[in-house]
Amino acid sequence: MNQSTQFTLKDFILFALSVLTFGAGYLVDHRAAVIGFLAIGIIWLLTTLGKLFPGLAWVKGKQLLTALVCVAAFGLSLFMQPMTWPALPMWSGDAAAFAPLLAAFLAAFFANIQTAVLFALSVYPILLSQVTDKLSGMVTARIAPLLSK
Repeated sequence: MNQSTQFTLKDFILFALSVLTFGAGYLVDHRAAVIGFLAIGIIWLLTTLGKLFPGLAWVKGKQLLTALVCVAAFGLSLFMQPMTWPALPMWSGDAAAFAPLLAAFLAAFFANIQTAVLFALSVYPILLSQVTDKLSGMVTARIAPLLSK
């Protein structure tokens, strides 16, 4: 990748081609490669939005960035560890028969979603640190001309 402070589409494609050509098996951890690939995608999305909308103040705070990274980490956890969703109980007209079925559905749903949330929480700090490390250079590059005036 180039030494500039911004990821370009070329960097994104080169990373994707290197992973596809040489395979993720040559890397120590294929999950780390996917996390890095996702971090590059998030940074590329933010830089593209910054170029398309110059008045967009996406550097106002970390709320939008952390929400975006959290959603990406949860999506990545569902992608890496797919789960089976329990069957939704059918309403038979009897509330006494439906209540235990609904309780069993909710118990199975939260047991399944628990693993996805735990994996997302383990991926989130790694992904956030990779994104903020690269974005700090981009923010510095945007603010430095303003400070020199």
